[in-house]
Amino acid sequence: MKSIDLMIQVNKSILEEKRRDLALVINEEEVIENKINKLEIELKREQLYSKRNLEIKLYLESFAREVRRKTKLLNNDLSKLRLILEKLREQVSRAYVELRKFEITKENQQKKEIIESERLERIELDEISINMHRRKGKGF
Repeated sequence: MKSIDLMIQVNKSILEEKRRDLALVINEEEVIENKINKLEIELKREQLYSKRNLEIKLYLESFAREVRRKTKLLNNDLSKLRLILEKLREQVSRAYVELRKFEITKENQQKKEIIESERLERIELDEISINMHRRKGKGF
């Protein structure tokens, strides 16, 4: 039982480590998505502003080009990150399945121990009953 408890502990640690790694990458994904959204909002704001100010309109095209370039780089980073996320989710899933195997094994082992304990207790109680019955029969 101690070895199963140890394996459960080790696998819990592995699972928690994988979950922490996953959370960090999810956080990175959110940061990149926020940067992309911020760039899009900035571009829309500049487009609106350029409609009111002709001098700004001259710079809008180069600004829009730079926003598209940055957005493209961020989307590339996001794509790579999502591949990593997919792998990390698979690792978390496998770590969870591995942990559950040991937990189920422990549960089954505990059930067997309870059944065996109950069986031994029944045998002992049956023996006591038989002895009491014998004593009554002998007149004690």
